[in-house]
Amino acid sequence: MPRTWPARYRLHKYWSRKPADLVADRIAAATAPGELVLDPFCGSGVAPLEAAILGRPAIGVDVNPFAIFLARTTAVRCDPDALAATGARIIAAARLAEGGWHRTTCRGCGGEAALAGTARDGSEIVAVLVRCPACGGTRRELPSDDDRVLAAAAELAGDGGAPRPPVFRGWQTRKLVRAGLGDFGELFTIRNLRALATLRASIVGEPPGPLRDCLLLALTGALAQGSRMMADHGRAGGGASWKINIYWLPARSLELDPFRCFTNRLARVVAAKRETAALLAAAPAPRLICADVRDLDAHVPAGSVSYAFCDPPYGGEGIQYAELSALWCAWLDPPLSPPLDQEIGENPHRGRDAATFAAGLAEAFRAVRRTLAPDGRLTVTFASADDGAWRALRAALHGAGLVVTAEDRAVRSAPALTERTAPRAPREDVWLDCVPSRR
Repeated sequence: MPRTWPARYRLHKYWSRKPADLVADRIAAATAPGELVLDPFCGSGVAPLEAAILGRPAIGVDVNPFAIFLARTTAVRCDPDALAATGARIIAAARLAEGGWHRTTCRGCGGEAALAGTARDGSEIVAVLVRCPACGGTRRELPSDDDRVLAAAAELAGDGGAPRPPVFRGWQTRKLVRAGLGDFGELFTIRNLRALATLRASIVGEPPGPLRDCLLLALTGALAQGSRMMADHGRAGGGASWKINIYWLPARSLELDPFRCFTNRLARVVAAKRETAALLAAAPAPRLICADVRDLDAHVPAGSVSYAFCDPPYGGEGIQYAELSALWCAWLDPPLSPPLDQEIGENPHRGRDAATFAAGLAEAFRAVRRTLAPDGRLTVTFASADDGAWRALRAALHGAGLVVTAEDRAVRSAPALTERTAPRAPREDVWLDCVPSRR
């Protein structure tokens, strides 16, 4: 059973991470210090980072530039105290520059209080979350006339130059397309969009480098919680955000204070930097490359890899990483372009079918096989309820000259809402250990 996620992987959301302790155990068992580890679908960088912590040189490859940004920023050395101090300064300056749109009056003492959240049923304000510094705690209250006036005025004050990329047609954007959204800025109230833009402007004014990257990562991590994708469940707290792997707009939404969202996410990034500072002090930095797995030959010498860890796309209605990263990509500086049509996988909204997925998977594993040493080993993790996806995977392994030697299963350490509730969603990952065939 996997253990709870350590701080280094709680700094930012990413989809379908594999449990770090199980990945580390596989790497430790399959390699000796100094032997090269490869993850050609590295995502947020769990395998390369765990390999580095174990003293193994590592290469992580992913076609998604946000995944590589996240992995690099997770691994980079950054003074956690300087990060915390700079973040506090930026939050204070941004709150002042934003203009005070997140305030209300305490119903208990009558003093000025923080507007921690605004609950809406459609566009109608139905409740406010009041956080009073004098009375303490956060309480859910009925909105006052002043709350409604402030919210209406905030919507007329402009978005502060926030990034607003157009909504594209895709598998995970279909709810937005049906709702008639023209750009991703419409996922936010104007009030929150302007506050987040103010934070971004303060961050991009910092000198380029690891500290600035960590601040931008914290900002992108706060976006979903500060958006209209937060559902209102009638409680004083905000709850978790983006629990399903799709962009959506709940009928009842909760507009949380984005400065507090950023503060909470920054605390996670600082905690991660404290953890990695100790773990990676003497470790070789992993090499992280934004590239298509099918182009591995250009980046990894043939026969050089002792162990490869592969968590490929799962086919069917699998996670569309590029689509889900599009919001985060837009808020970086400079913005990144999500590879909407380069991922291996099925996406009928973008012209990729099961045959396209199977062909891409086959080509990918042939490229991985070329990097393996003659006595190299490979672990593949896969989770799919689609029989066709499994046939495509096993055909790809066989066609690449890879033999499955062992198969076991691991439950998810933190299953997503879809995995817990959808009848056909897989509840566990299958781990396949493979070696090159001798033919």
